[in-house]
Amino acid sequence: ITLNSDQLVNVFKLNEYPYQLSSGSNHYVLWYNCQNKPYSYDQINLDIQEELSKISNNFQYVWYENPSMSVPEIYHVQVFFIIL
Repeated sequence: ITLNSDQLVNVFKLNEYPYQLSSGSNHYVLWYNCQNKPYSYDQINLDIQEELSKISNNFQYVWYENPSMSVPEIYHVQVFFIIL
């Protein structure tokens, strides 16, 4: 992902270092091409829902902004979901 581009973009991908989760759970990361939170948490929710709808029409998810980001230069959130 390239920082400081003229257009805000996000990338939703499987976490390369996933947390230990119960079977059937998924751990992804939603990356943005900026350093700070790009907009409201409501909009981030919409971005996550849009990405998850590409995988399934029936899911449940939670997400959080890690206060100790491993890559603080690039804004990202941890997303955990299950397919129902």
